[in-house]
Amino acid sequence: MHERLPTDDKLMERGSNMASMCCNFHTCVETSCFLFLPCSFATKLWNWLASIMSFPITFNVLSDIWKVCDRRWTPQCKLAITACLFNIIDTIWYTRNQARFQGKIIQWKTTINLIISSIAISGNNTKKTSAADITNLSS
Repeated sequence: MHERLPTDDKLMERGSNMASMCCNFHTCVETSCFLFLPCSFATKLWNWLASIMSFPITFNVLSDIWKVCDRRWTPQCKLAITACLFNIIDTIWYTRNQARFQGKIIQWKTTINLIISSIAISGNNTKKTSAADITNLSS
């Protein structure tokens, strides 16, 4: 979010001489914006989240991600959604590093299980209040 991750574009700005491409699909130059937003791997994860929340999610810049939290959520729901956002970002970075440094390609559907288990821990271990029904997610 603060343009400090060592993505290819940032490494080149710091003097590294390298050819750059997205580790997941080898189609575009790797920038933090591309990696976390329009990359098809990231897009699948964001679309998965949008389908669960039942409303469209559109991000033009990285800071747009946090606007999802601006809705009127109950405290427990906001915590779970924030945890989900952090975990999606972390998972994208993790899968990028696995592909780049270990040669392991992790499918996006597999990463969803990692995200769900991490969010469950956050949501289940909070004492924050929640609504008695699902209207919080459908408003």
